[in-house]
Amino acid sequence: MKKLLVLGVIGVLGLVVAGLFAPSAVLRGWLIGFASIGAVPLGCLAWLAIHGLTGGRWGVVAQPALICGASALPLLILLLAPLLLAARFLYPWASHGDAAGPGVTALYLNAPSVALRGLVLLGGLSFFVFRLSVRPDGAAMRRIAAALCLVLYGVGMDLSAFDWVLSLDPRFTSSAFGMQIIVEQLMAGLCFAILMTKAPSADLAWRDFAALLLACVLGETYLVLMSLIVDWYGDLPEQALWYLRRTENGWRFLEALGLVVGSIAPLTALLFDRVRRSPKLLRRVAVAVLAGALIENVWLIAPGEQAAATLLAGLAATLVSASLLAAFASHRVAASGFAQSHPAGRLTDGA
Repeated sequence: MKKLLVLGVIGVLGLVVAGLFAPSAVLRGWLIGFASIGAVPLGCLAWLAIHGLTGGRWGVVAQPALICGASALPLLILLLAPLLLAARFLYPWASHGDAAGPGVTALYLNAPSVALRGLVLLGGLSFFVFRLSVRPDGAAMRRIAAALCLVLYGVGMDLSAFDWVLSLDPRFTSSAFGMQIIVEQLMAGLCFAILMTKAPSADLAWRDFAALLLACVLGETYLVLMSLIVDWYGDLPEQALWYLRRTENGWRFLEALGLVVGSIAPLTALLFDRVRRSPKLLRRVAVAVLAGALIENVWLIAPGEQAAATLLAGLAATLVSASLLAAFASHRVAASGFAQSHPAGRLTDGA
């Protein structure tokens, strides 16, 4: 807990420094932290639901870690609150009614509807955390709960990904962006499970983790690159302008770094059987994937005015969010006693 407190204090100091130079950059930085760290509990819950439908040894071994991560999901409502309350300082559509077009703003992209969608999504998923991790249910009821959870998660996250991130530039559209964010969250949840799981190196679940991580990284890389190719060949001014802003002032090098750290290096490493069988090496790959996801979020959100202050605030907010979520998850798990009373070897397979 002392380490979490130190990280939190460092993050708060970083936000204060960024706020002194560029107050408006703090909100963008907070969004970076929210998107990067909030991906962990959302991804953990998604994997719990997937395992509730499919079963498998990997989910049995990872279940304590996934529950630990998913338990922090209710805190995301509090972390989202500053973005909703100060939306007019962050989102163009909240301060200029014609930023996304009058019809869209009036019917869909406005503060009450964005807040409602976000709260329904996070509130509903918080309920499923309880259903899938704490409350004892029969196998049939767990499968129904898992299916309903995935429906809410898929539909709600597809909408909220646009609300929270892409609507920073509301005239830019991408039909693949919601799925891109979902796959990023699946990667984050899986990486968290890999880092937190304590299982013997001989356990075959590590090979399953490696295969699932390989699939997620491939999926994320495909979605990012195909979106770029489609928008490039579409040659639409609004689409091109969005990418041009992210190739100026060194941002292209940050994206290249994110591609190497979060995609190329992990994909290359996971081709080797030695990496797939080694918990130690697999954890290193997981750290690289998480670092690549953070870089990607910075590249998506930070470019614009006061980018340097936004970058500082984003890193600081990531520390604050990580310390809060870790402390909250630890408290929830300790209070429920679930992880201690259900060691990995004795958990029930969801199948």
